[in-house]
Amino acid sequence: MFWTLEFLPGKLNLTGTLPFLIQAIIFITDIEVEPITLIIMLVSVASVMRGEGIVSKLKVDNIRLNVSIALIFTSGFKLVVNMEWLKGRVTALGFSGFKLIS
Repeated sequence: MFWTLEFLPGKLNLTGTLPFLIQAIIFITDIEVEPITLIIMLVSVASVMRGEGIVSKLKVDNIRLNVSIALIFTSGFKLVVNMEWLKGRVTALGFSGFKLIS
Protein backbone atom coordinates (compact mmCIF):
# COMPACT_ATOMS: atom_id res chain seq x y z
CA MET A 1 0.00 0.00 0.00
CA PHE A 2 1.20 3.52 -0.78
CA TRP A 3 0.35 4.86 2.67
CA THR A 4 -0.21 3.34 6.09
CA LEU A 5 -3.01 3.95 8.55
CA GLU A 6 -0.75 6.01 10.78
CA PHE A 7 -0.37 8.69 8.10
CA LEU A 8 -4.08 8.87 7.27
CA PRO A 9 -5.00 11.69 9.74
CA GLY A 10 -2.25 13.91 8.41
CA LYS A 11 -3.27 13.25 4.83
CA LEU A 12 -6.92 13.98 5.66
CA ASN A 13 -5.85 17.22 7.30
CA LEU A 14 -3.83 18.23 4.26
CA THR A 15 -6.62 17.34 1.83
CA GLY A 16 -8.86 19.81 3.63
CA THR A 17 -6.60 22.64 2.52
CA LEU A 18 -7.86 22.92 -1.05
CA PRO A 19 -11.56 23.25 -0.11
CA PHE A 20 -10.67 25.94 2.45
CA LEU A 21 -8.68 27.80 -0.18
CA ILE A 22 -11.49 27.58 -2.74
CA GLN A 23 -13.98 28.78 -0.14
CA ALA A 24 -11.75 31.75 0.65
CA ILE A 25 -11.42 32.64 -3.03
CA ILE A 26 -15.20 32.47 -3.51
CA PHE A 27 -15.73 34.72 -0.51
CA ILE A 28 -13.14 37.18 -1.76
CA THR A 29 -14.57 37.43 -5.28
CA ASP A 30 -18.33 36.96 -4.96
CA ILE A 31 -19.52 37.66 -1.44
CA GLU A 32 -19.19 40.88 0.51
CA VAL A 33 -17.30 39.98 3.68
CA GLU A 34 -15.34 41.98 6.23
CA PRO A 35 -11.59 41.97 5.52
CA ILE A 36 -10.65 40.56 8.94
CA THR A 37 -12.83 37.50 8.29
CA LEU A 38 -11.03 36.90 4.98
CA ILE A 39 -7.64 37.24 6.63
CA ILE A 40 -8.57 34.69 9.30
CA MET A 41 -9.76 32.27 6.59
CA LEU A 42 -6.45 32.56 4.72
CA VAL A 43 -4.47 32.10 7.92
CA SER A 44 -6.47 28.94 8.65
CA VAL A 45 -5.35 27.50 5.30
CA ALA A 46 -1.73 28.06 6.24
CA SER A 47 -2.23 26.51 9.67
CA VAL A 48 -3.83 23.39 8.17
CA MET A 49 -0.84 22.94 5.88
CA ARG A 50 1.55 23.31 8.84
CA GLY A 51 -0.50 21.04 11.10
CA GLU A 52 -0.22 17.95 8.92
CA GLY A 53 2.99 16.81 10.58
CA ILE A 54 1.54 17.31 14.04
CA VAL A 55 -1.67 15.41 13.35
CA SER A 56 0.13 12.49 11.74
CA LYS A 57 2.02 11.92 15.01
CA LEU A 58 -1.12 11.68 17.17
CA LYS A 59 -2.61 8.38 18.28
CA VAL A 60 -5.12 7.00 15.81
CA ASP A 61 -7.69 6.12 18.49
CA ASN A 62 -7.76 9.70 19.81
CA ILE A 63 -8.21 11.06 16.30
CA ARG A 64 -11.03 8.61 15.59
CA LEU A 65 -12.83 9.64 18.77
CA ASN A 66 -12.50 13.37 18.03
CA VAL A 67 -13.57 12.97 14.40
CA SER A 68 -16.56 10.87 15.48
CA ILE A 69 -17.67 13.52 17.97
CA ALA A 70 -17.25 16.26 15.38
CA LEU A 71 -19.32 14.29 12.84
CA ILE A 72 -22.11 13.74 15.39
CA PHE A 73 -22.27 17.48 16.12
CA THR A 74 -22.16 18.30 12.41
CA SER A 75 -24.96 15.89 11.58
CA GLY A 76 -27.01 17.38 14.41
CA PHE A 77 -26.55 20.89 13.05
CA LYS A 78 -27.42 19.73 9.53
CA LEU A 79 -30.56 18.04 10.86
CA VAL A 80 -31.66 21.19 12.69
CA VAL A 81 -31.11 23.35 9.60
CA ASN A 82 -32.74 20.96 7.12
CA MET A 83 -35.77 20.39 9.34
CA GLU A 84 -36.05 24.19 9.70
CA TRP A 85 -36.23 23.99 13.48
CA LEU A 86 -34.12 27.13 13.62
CA LYS A 87 -35.37 29.93 11.46
CA GLY A 88 -33.67 33.18 10.80
CA ARG A 89 -32.14 35.38 8.21
CA VAL A 90 -28.40 35.82 7.82
CA THR A 91 -27.43 39.45 7.37
CA ALA A 92 -23.96 39.56 8.93
CA LEU A 93 -20.98 40.38 6.72
CA GLY A 94 -18.43 39.00 9.15
CA PHE A 95 -17.73 37.78 12.63
CA SER A 96 -16.11 39.44 15.59
CA GLY A 97 -14.79 38.38 18.95
CA PHE A 98 -15.08 34.73 19.93
CA LYS A 99 -17.07 33.77 16.82
CA LEU A 100 -14.24 34.95 14.60
CA ILE A 101 -11.53 32.85 16.22
CA SER A 102 -13.55 29.72 17.01
